Amino acid sequence: VARTVLLVFDITGKAAAERSRREFTANVSHELKTPLHSIMGSAELVQNGLVRHEDVPQFMGMIRTEAGRLVSLVDDIIHLSQLDAGIAPERESVNLLDLANTAVKSLQDSADKRNITLTVSGDSATVNGVRGFLYEMLYNLIENAIKYNVENGKADVTVSDGDAFVKVAVKDTGIGIPQEYQTRVFE
Repeated sequence: VARTVLLVFDITGKAAAERSRREFTANVSHELKTPLHSIMGSAELVQNGLVRHEDVPQFMGMIRTEAGRLVSLVDDIIHLSQLDAGIAPERESVNLLDLANTAVKSLQDSADKRNITLTVSGDSATVNGVRGFLYEMLYNLIENAIKYNVENGKADVTVSDGDAFVKVAVKDTGIGIPQEYQTRVFE
């Protein structure tokens, strides 16, 4: 007597997950290489004496900034791996208006270099969330409002405390996001 067993597995989810992991790895590699190239290039110029003495502090500041970016990226990778392992980050009460002001202060030098006017206004609104993630989201939105803005432009951050939700809006005079990419903004 011969018997046949047929097993069928749907691997669509696994294939999509693997594709996402490959894209993530490619993006992480690119994001890590960018600050590393800046650090290595600046350090090499300083080391070889190709930088005027009075410009050394500026180069060292850039090296420090890029090293900070690397630390932040590695922290992000650690957070993502913790999320992937099911380890939930700690939540706390976070005032979004205060957080927006902190992010704007961190980015003020970048804005000043491009003559971008940054403002923060609105309501003091507290949410329960992960402070680091919320800060990173605000920082990224404001940084993009500076990076993709016009010279002498402006970027306004507004926090609104409604009855059912808190709203944070970042509005700028920049080039905007092309329609085909708008659905990917919060990926």
